[in-house]
Amino acid sequence: YLLALLKDYLGDREAARSLVNADDASYASYYIYRYQAFSGDIADIRKAIEIDPKAWRYRRILAMSLISNGKADEAIEMLQAFRPTCPDNVQIGDALVDAYVAAGRYEEADALLSSLVILPFEGMRGSHDKYRDIKLHLAASAIDSGDYRKATRFIKEAQEWPRNLGVGKPSERSIDHDVEDQLLAEIKRRRHSKGPFEPILPKMKSLMTHDVRLFN
Repeated sequence: YLLALLKDYLGDREAARSLVNADDASYASYYIYRYQAFSGDIADIRKAIEIDPKAWRYRRILAMSLISNGKADEAIEMLQAFRPTCPDNVQIGDALVDAYVAAGRYEEADALLSSLVILPFEGMRGSHDKYRDIKLHLAASAIDSGDYRKATRFIKEAQEWPRNLGVGKPSERSIDHDVEDQLLAEIKRRRHSKGPFEPILPKMKSLMTHDVRLFN
């Protein structure tokens, strides 16, 4: 394993690959390295967890792999079972938030994210992006159900910068509220029009994809 790392570092990928072909290694990091560097086979992550079931990093890697392969529900089940062993681990909590979002379970994602305390570090703004995305999806869902008061509350919350997220608010002029403004305009339109209305929740992915923000 260590020789494979050295070969890989020196640019000899094929030599490194040949050194991690065996399936009888008893070192968890061996399988994680093989997964990340070569195989992409989720079985390698599961093998690492089998060897070291208490390692939270391997659980997070497994969760992200499951989510990216459309298996968010499996990721949720695994993380919910593992999280009681490390309830204060923000990385595991954050992975569970991602899994909830991927599964469309925004209310659970919102509740969990609000309970996490994320320490700030330079250049990290992803936690607020996640927070905003969740709030705006909840707003869209409320709009579609006709609860405009609740939708307006979620839109307002999306523009807040909770301290527990570990992200400082930039200057107001640097923040783009275009999606929030579009949702507020949709609420106003529906309040003054008769339905039926086309659901807005399915459009959120497109709206968020085209949302250009100076601060991400």
